Amino acid sequence: MSQVTITVLGLSTIKISNGSETVYVDAFFKDHPIAVFDGSDATVILVTHDHGDHFSAEETAAAAQKANAIVVGPPSIAYPLLVTHPLPAEYLRILYHQDPHTPVSTQIGEVCIHSYSSLHFSDGDNMTIHNSYLLEFGGKKIFLTGDSNTISKKVHQLMNLDALVYNLVVPDRDLSRVSDLEDAMNTFCPKLLIPVHIVACDWTIQPADLSREIARRNLKSIPVLQEAYTSLVI
Repeated sequence: MSQVTITVLGLSTIKISNGSETVYVDAFFKDHPIAVFDGSDATVILVTHDHGDHFSAEETAAAAQKANAIVVGPPSIAYPLLVTHPLPAEYLRILYHQDPHTPVSTQIGEVCIHSYSSLHFSDGDNMTIHNSYLLEFGGKKIFLTGDSNTISKKVHQLMNLDALVYNLVVPDRDLSRVSDLEDAMNTFCPKLLIPVHIVACDWTIQPADLSREIARRNLKSIPVLQEAYTSLVI
């Protein structure tokens, strides 16, 4: 079992690496607030959905070809990548859920990706095509919520994770929503719960405020990575 490093790069962008395989999540889009990373070490470029703070076809296509990486994501990214900013089809792997309750899996090198159809947190009519992902590699299990809070439907698959990467998006900055993290810890019992979408994001709970509230509640195993390029090893 190898060590896996998780690095935050602003908003919900994270880099996950075991030294030989590297996954970038929601990393390549225009006007990224943390622009000083080139992704040339990418094995997989993972996209949860096509909102502009998670995905740009132009940036993603360029990064994939530069790194010779495979782009994995929902059907909504296919047309812009293949037609608008032509990416050769061999660089793209679309995970489509014919049955929204059944995960879809794919293997790229050592990285096993299980995709779950999930609701975007602000989309009651489910107009956003959104995937959450369970990654297995380096002997670790890591779940990425993306911009979704519907993970309670996936309890069985998500118990005893090595890390639950949780997009904490709270536009009104209401610190009472830290209870969402506490509930997730109590439900899924991950070894670590890592809040993201907070670094370089001025319209949600700020990292320093979140860290203080977690300490006030005496919550354990919820590290707050407060600055870009901060990493932890799992």
